[in-house]
Amino acid sequence: KLNINRIVRIEETRNPLSSPATSLDRLGLVLEPRDYIMISPADKAGFIQAICSLQPGVQVRYRKQAGMAR
Repeated sequence: KLNINRIVRIEETRNPLSSPATSLDRLGLVLEPRDYIMISPADKAGFIQAICSLQPGVQVRYRKQAGMAR
């Protein structure tokens, strides 16, 4: 269980560190105070949308897509 009020940032990550996430295509959750967890929801976009609707101040950082112009 996680108190969503602790989430300050959601970021896409492919960090291979061990975590409860079942995929390398993960979301990192930056929590207050000084916690970080990785998850792999089945619907990343839906998860981000749901969290942002409940916590409008949450920052979202997306990974750069390969081949995109800078």
